[in-house]
Amino acid sequence: MFINSIIGIQPYLNRPQPDGEDISITLKSSYFLVFIDLLAKLFILLLGIVLFKVSFREPAVGKYTYTLFIWFLNFLVLSVTVYYALRRLKGIQVYLKYRILAFPSYLQKQPSKRPEQHKLFVYSSSNENKLAIAFLYALINTLITSPLLFLYPVNINFPLILSLVTFLVSFFMAWRYSCIFIERKILKASFLKKELNQEQLEALEEGYLNKEVFVQDTSLEFWNDKFIIRLEKDFNIYKEKLDTFLLESVFLGALTFTTYIQLISNNDNWTEFTTTLSSFLSNDSIKIWQDHSLRQNIGFSLLLAGSVISSLFYMVILLKRFPIIKSIETVRWLLNLAKYYNTKEESEQNNYPKEDYSKQIQFEIARCEEQKIILDSNFRIISMLRMAGLLSFFFVLLVATLMIDIYFFAFSACLLLYVIVAAKLMEENKLMKFIMDNRSKNKTKKNARKFTS
Repeated sequence: MFINSIIGIQPYLNRPQPDGEDISITLKSSYFLVFIDLLAKLFILLLGIVLFKVSFREPAVGKYTYTLFIWFLNFLVLSVTVYYALRRLKGIQVYLKYRILAFPSYLQKQPSKRPEQHKLFVYSSSNENKLAIAFLYALINTLITSPLLFLYPVNINFPLILSLVTFLVSFFMAWRYSCIFIERKILKASFLKKELNQEQLEALEEGYLNKEVFVQDTSLEFWNDKFIIRLEKDFNIYKEKLDTFLLESVFLGALTFTTYIQLISNNDNWTEFTTTLSSFLSNDSIKIWQDHSLRQNIGFSLLLAGSVISSLFYMVILLKRFPIIKSIETVRWLLNLAKYYNTKEESEQNNYPKEDYSKQIQFEIARCEEQKIILDSNFRIISMLRMAGLLSFFFVLLVATLMIDIYFFAFSACLLLYVIVAAKLMEENKLMKFIMDNRSKNKTKKNARKFTS
């Protein structure tokens, strides 16, 4: 490693050898987040080029200012990538630490400390290639980020300076953070400064860390408790989701309806907007654009239609709330019954055999599952109506930005796309789980969840 520090700043995971920690883990490098980062920047570049082609402005300072914004947006994407990689690293460290505390080989040797006092340090397999990785990333990032700066330069020196800044900042970020892009594939491990041999390493990863179910109790009493816990979690999620939908419907529905009232408050405006909307929908030849933005009469006509449609969808959601509340309360009642019988089953002071309590608990759980299907069906309908209302609301927002400026519309569309994708990822927890997952990807079939809930 030729550069140990830059202005006193050292790379992450900088120590080449274990030093004082109880557990030392060397993990394999993984750069899929970097590939996502570069693909996002390539999309931004293509979007910027398309906007220049369809723009109605002459080459001027306005366009050049927009290229500066695109240039800044690339560094924002890089910051988000580094943030997720750091959080992923933190998750891996915490996961490995608390799993290894119960590993038999470490359990026999571990010092007498509280769990939080045990120290684990993660090393990366890319420690020796920091400079090469940093140079390659800086070069690729500069080639993707800088072309827009040269399209309409006011001063040829300014794009060159920004390109140099891009390369230097990208090199520094890659040099400092390249080692945090890792996966949970263990290459080496040491406990209390004693390195594990290959057999011990395989026992740690394949025989222990890749195994998630250790309690293989198949008794009905055991699984009843797990069923009740899972149903209680699902019930709480449904309840919070309903509260969110109702609040969203009240505020956004009222907001879009207020927009509609404002637009029709003047009779002349009402006549003009409805006539323009009819002409627009009937494909009559009317002028849509005015210089670099949407014509105001077209824009207000679309705002009128979008606000009404959004308000209607949110009103339907509010009308559907009672059947949802009834289903939730039914599930809550059945769940409380199951918990009551489960408490009786676990109590030693009862006059009935435990088998009868288990049968009654299973009956209540079955009714809960049946009601949960009905509840889930209602929520799917509500979710579709909510999505339609949200899309109508977003349509109103985007039309408003398009009436101001096409560049403002592009920025708002990108921001809106990010919000929708991020919200969907957090809700579905699929790609986000893939990004933040701490588990190894090479699990064997024999360690599949045979007894999962």
